[in-house]
Amino acid sequence: MATQTTTDPRAQLVNDLKEAKDKTAHLEALWKTSEEKKDATSAEFLAAVYGSGIPDYKIEKDAEKAKQALENGVSWGSTTCMIAKGETTKDLAKASQYFQAALDAKDFRAANSLGVVALKNGNLSEAIAKFELAASHNVNRAAQNLLISRMQAAINAQQTSLAFMSKALSVFAARAPPPKEEEPKKEEESKEEKKE
Repeated sequence: MATQTTTDPRAQLVNDLKEAKDKTAHLEALWKTSEEKKDATSAEFLAAVYGSGIPDYKIEKDAEKAKQALENGVSWGSTTCMIAKGETTKDLAKASQYFQAALDAKDFRAANSLGVVALKNGNLSEAIAKFELAASHNVNRAAQNLLISRMQAAINAQQTSLAFMSKALSVFAARAPPPKEEEPKKEEESKEEKKE
């Protein structure tokens, strides 16, 4: 019985491009096929190719095609395209929507991205929660981001404690010292006066 080997679709796309005699014609055919089939994996590949270009194959960077491939990938359910779209979006609220959609599809790389957005928004506890989720799924850089966030939380807690301590010290330092008790000198003095 022959064993059937399955090739990673992304690796197959790379191999097909390598083997194509006319790289430009191959990419154009792939573009057409991906639109007909609404193939998210092909959209990811095309976004990457046109987003950076491949000088060895004389494929130039094409920002418009890259953007369109990314949009196609998002609409066809590619979490990679959702994350890439979120990373290129300057509006943090909109970026969060792309990341959340990817996370809802169980792509935990998006949890790391949501953690970064939470940090930028000043929500340290939310950032830590998202980095913990991403790190629990071995997402690249999530453990480092989690460590940095926890260190920041510790620094913030220390600064808060120091502020309370400083305030407490200033309250105690502002009080007048308690009055000294008068010693029973008067009685001794009056006894000495009587002796004289």
